[in-house]
Amino acid sequence: MLIFVTIGQATSSSDNEKYPEGEIHSTMVFVSSDTRENATKIAISELEEGGWSNVRLRKIGTLDSDSFNSPDPVTRAAFESAISDGASIIIYQDVDAEYAT
Repeated sequence: MLIFVTIGQATSSSDNEKYPEGEIHSTMVFVSSDTRENATKIAISELEEGGWSNVRLRKIGTLDSDSFNSPDPVTRAAFESAISDGASIIIYQDVDAEYAT
């Protein structure tokens, strides 16, 4: 399995319990998958199940699990969670001003 990371944006839906409906936030999703296509599908599904809609993945790439070493504890924990649980999401707290209306 490979570890993929996606960078994108998503809109908080009415099912989202943490953010007001309609807010657009930047996202980072780590996914353990065998292909880029499957990783993309899993990332979108994980976000939608978490109360996000209008998911837009801007970038996707692979990470080397042997050499990944983020100084940020949240990013490192998300990476490790993807290895053990299959996927992990980081939602950035600031509203994404580039896409906010």
